[in-house]
Amino acid sequence: MDPLEEKPEQEVNRCFCGRGNLDTFMVDCDRCHSWYHGSCVGITKDTVPESWFCDDCTLQTTILDQAKIFSRGSDALTSKDHNNVLRQFLLSYLSRTAQSSSSPQADKAREFLIASWVKDLTLQKNSEESGGAFDLGLVRSHAIAQWSPPDQHQHTRSSTHLSDDGNKRIMSSLVASSELSITFPRLLGVLLRLMGDNMASLRKLSLKAFLQVVNVDPALMTQPSVRKEVSRCFHDDAISVREAAVSLVGDYVLQSPNLAAAFHTPMLERMLDKGISVRKRAVKIFRDILLSNPTYGRRATAMHAMLQRADDRKEDDGVRDLVHETFHTLWFNGKAFEMGKSSLLLAMDTQPVDPNNPGKVMTKAQLYCREAARQMVEVVKVSGSEAYLTSLVKGLLFGFNEGDKDKKTAERKRRQEDSRNQCNSLVLALVELLLSFEETREHKEEDGRELVALLSTLSVFSQAYPELLVPHIDTLLPYLKGDNGAKKYEPAIVSTVSNIVSLSSSHFSSVELARLTGGPLPTDLVNITYKFPPSAVSSAVEALAKLANHPDASAGNLQEKKLFNMAVQFYSYLLKNKDKTDDFTKMKKSMRDNIRRALSALGSVCRYYECPDGGDSHNLDPNGFSVITDVKQLQFSGNVLSSASFALFKEYLDKDDESTKCLALRAMNGVFISRPRVVLAAEQLGIITSVISEEAPPSVQIESLRCWRDILLAEEKRIESGEAKQKMQGQKDVTLSKRISGDQDGDACISGSVLTKHADRLYELTLSKDEKVRHMIIDLIGHLLRQGLINPMATVPHLLAVQGDVKSPSTRSLALKLLLNEGEKRPDMLRQRICAGLKHAFSFQKAVYPSDANGSPRVTALLTKTEGPSIVTETIFDAVSV
Repeated sequence: MDPLEEKPEQEVNRCFCGRGNLDTFMVDCDRCHSWYHGSCVGITKDTVPESWFCDDCTLQTTILDQAKIFSRGSDALTSKDHNNVLRQFLLSYLSRTAQSSSSPQADKAREFLIASWVKDLTLQKNSEESGGAFDLGLVRSHAIAQWSPPDQHQHTRSSTHLSDDGNKRIMSSLVASSELSITFPRLLGVLLRLMGDNMASLRKLSLKAFLQVVNVDPALMTQPSVRKEVSRCFHDDAISVREAAVSLVGDYVLQSPNLAAAFHTPMLERMLDKGISVRKRAVKIFRDILLSNPTYGRRATAMHAMLQRADDRKEDDGVRDLVHETFHTLWFNGKAFEMGKSSLLLAMDTQPVDPNNPGKVMTKAQLYCREAARQMVEVVKVSGSEAYLTSLVKGLLFGFNEGDKDKKTAERKRRQEDSRNQCNSLVLALVELLLSFEETREHKEEDGRELVALLSTLSVFSQAYPELLVPHIDTLLPYLKGDNGAKKYEPAIVSTVSNIVSLSSSHFSSVELARLTGGPLPTDLVNITYKFPPSAVSSAVEALAKLANHPDASAGNLQEKKLFNMAVQFYSYLLKNKDKTDDFTKMKKSMRDNIRRALSALGSVCRYYECPDGGDSHNLDPNGFSVITDVKQLQFSGNVLSSASFALFKEYLDKDDESTKCLALRAMNGVFISRPRVVLAAEQLGIITSVISEEAPPSVQIESLRCWRDILLAEEKRIESGEAKQKMQGQKDVTLSKRISGDQDGDACISGSVLTKHADRLYELTLSKDEKVRHMIIDLIGHLLRQGLINPMATVPHLLAVQGDVKSPSTRSLALKLLLNEGEKRPDMLRQRICAGLKHAFSFQKAVYPSDANGSPRVTALLTKTEGPSIVTETIFDAVSV
């Protein structure tokens, strides 16, 4: 501050609060005649001193007074001299604080100030640079003399006081002129350079050191140079460095939630990191963000990524358990809801009225459930599917197959109990959200996306806990009309509601069943088959078939009749048009669409309707399938309709155009799933061999592989759910030995056995030049391995070979997962087959990839990929751990 600053000629309000001339008590500086609010400078009407100087004038006069005492001559005062005066002011303030406080921290603070002051004075005196106009020896002696705190009378008499604002300004000035502040940019640069050092240990330590700095000043993370270097560390070669970088950013975003979006995407990428510790740390950070800030703007994408990690069977148990615990706390912790301890309470600004009880405020539990339901809908909308959420809910309700010997068994059982208790409240909250949406929607096209997300979230509970949806079926049935004002999303809407009806139907009472089937429900389901695409057709047929096969449904019930009449109508259409052409691509689009619809609907009927007397003999005659030309002879009993449809599908499979072949194969798959012994007949007829042969078009090969996968999954679900056992025990002619052994030794293994016979051809398909075929065959091989239907010793070399599929990352990744799984179960076997895998990889690239301009095969063991700002080169087998 310049002591020679001219005094103002006019009296002005210079109060640091900036409030202007208020109608309040103010004081006038006796030196510069500026006015200040008495409350701002700590003066009341009863404590007005005889003379009073403002902070600026006090500083100026004190500097002049100190210059008379400590100055060595007529030299002009420097900033260092000013700093000595400021330190004296700060020391006086600390001395007053120490006298008025019983805390020892105040004494330690003043002693530290004196010690650091004396140290700086000694260093200045010993250095050659100028220390200013003050005699440093005198100033040093003066500072040391104040080591012992003065008594209250002495201090009051000798000290000059500043206001609180003046003391803050002194602190800011001293900090800004300190050596640390002056050298901080250079020290920060050193830390940033060390983050790129060749030694991983130094890079890690520099990040940890920087973390301590960020804890004090989180604003540093907003600097472009800092964010650039930290972002680079996210892709460091060393796992320890990446973990340190994630920890650094984690502490930063937790301290500054509003800035968390800046590192949101890099943090999501780290949840896919190779290092388990890095993934776990990333999950913990998102967990802390979601629990502490439930209104986080990008929570849906974070939750989606966490659900993906939990659904990955190869994920570390610690990471998966962390995700499970997070969502249990967020959505299913019923006791926390009752006691108001859930973090979702933070999202509540007001307490809305209970829609079921107007005039009554919603309880905390209702509020929590509503927010949890809303978050679930957001996740489903971001995911585009309810699959991940369904997996989580089923796991929380029934366990994640962790076993009973784990130390966390009791904790997991507690989570299951909480989740079951909370599900009904969540379903109620979802239904209320659906009703509120309908009351406020504007029937715009994009409203359909929100509606699909709401219905899909409800379908999650229909899969995990279907009886909870029964009381709300009437709320959902109007959506089956197909006039929901969202043309783009209508198929998804009717398909989702049809699935809910199908899954809930087994819990309908006889009274409920009669009421629903006596209404428009069967007609609505039939109408869907004529109006919507195959995905919706299949769901509607399944729902209608489940209603027809309900245990409480009477023989020849209305829904069965409607299902049969619809099947006959589609059968008749296919029969009428089967000989019109060998290539339906030459026909009108309307006919092609109708053929597609008829094949899809009839195939679904064959798959989902269970004939009471539809059991096939052990020696099913492959030549016993024929097309029935007189539709009056068709009937469900004795699999007459199913067998005739199979023969009709075979004729469409023989057409020339690929699209019709694929549709016929998909329809035929419905017969295979419902009647596994027909697979033997198809094998004897040469159908299986033809659709996976080298002569078959790639599209047909893909469809056949997809059908086999669906057959294996359907059979697995049928056995694991107990449906197969219940069906067998319900039959009167089943022997005791058959009841004891179950059907695992019968129909269940037929499909897998037939497919195992073609294992060599399946391995050959891994060399297909069509990328989609390669991906589909690896997916099918994964299911065969999991079910123990093919030999791992023979399969591993082909999976290793696919690591050479450098142009198809998704296929490589899928094969790698299977390899890692086999490596964990049979590490010695994987080592034994590595040489064979290397040879297969060389042959794979020669067969799959075209030659270069010189005619040489494009064979390479190197893989180049981008990781953040870096381009990394590795071998195609680096990720395979042997």
